Amino acid sequence: MATLWAIGNDWGNPSGPTIATNFNGTGGAIIGAGMDNVVYAPYRSGSVTTISSVAVCTGTTTVDIPVTVANFNSVGSFSLTFGFTPVQLANPVMVDINPAFTGWVFTTDPLLIASGIYKVSALETIPTSGVTISDGSTLFTLRFAILGNAMASVSFIEDIPGTSCEYAGVAPGHPFIATPENKWQFHLLQPCKRPSLQRG
Repeated sequence: MATLWAIGNDWGNPSGPTIATNFNGTGGAIIGAGMDNVVYAPYRSGSVTTISSVAVCTGTTTVDIPVTVANFNSVGSFSLTFGFTPVQLANPVMVDINPAFTGWVFTTDPLLIASGIYKVSALETIPTSGVTISDGSTLFTLRFAILGNAMASVSFIEDIPGTSCEYAGVAPGHPFIATPENKWQFHLLQPCKRPSLQRG
C-alpha cells in the first residue's frame, strides 16, 4: 500500500492524532485500512487568528480592525470568512496587507456584502516554503465604513469546521483545519465621546 503523507496537519489537539504509534495523541483519529502507512509527524498546532478589539469615537466615519495571528508556521494558503452587522458597518476592504502572501482574493459580490459576509483568501508568494509570521503580527487589517452608533461586531463564520476558516500547508501537506474558538471573537466597536474642550 502507498504511503499517505499527512505531515504538518493540525489534528485538533497539540498532542497530534490518535493512533497506536502516537502514544499520547488525543486529536483526530487515524483509522481504517492503510492507517499504518500514514506519515503524520511532524504535526502542528493550528494557527490562531484573532480579530482585534477596537474602540471608535462618535463621529468617526471608518474603523480599522487588525487581524492578527499566532502559531502561524509554514502556511501555504488560507481562507477566512467574516460576519459583520451590515446595518452598523459597510464597504469592507483590506489594508495593511502582509506582503508574504500574493494572489489575494476577497468578496466583491454585493449580495454577500449586503448580508454581512466578507471572505478573504491568499496564497504564499513562494508556494514551496510556507509562510511563518511571528506571534502577534498583523495578517491584514479590515476597514469598514461606520453607519451606526451602537456596538457592532465582526466575527469568524464557521458553520462546519474547516469549510469557512482554513489554513493549508505546502505540498505534500493537506489543509490544517482551523476551528474557531471563543478567543477568536472579542471584537466590539465601542463608540465613545470625544473629550470636550473647556475654556479656562
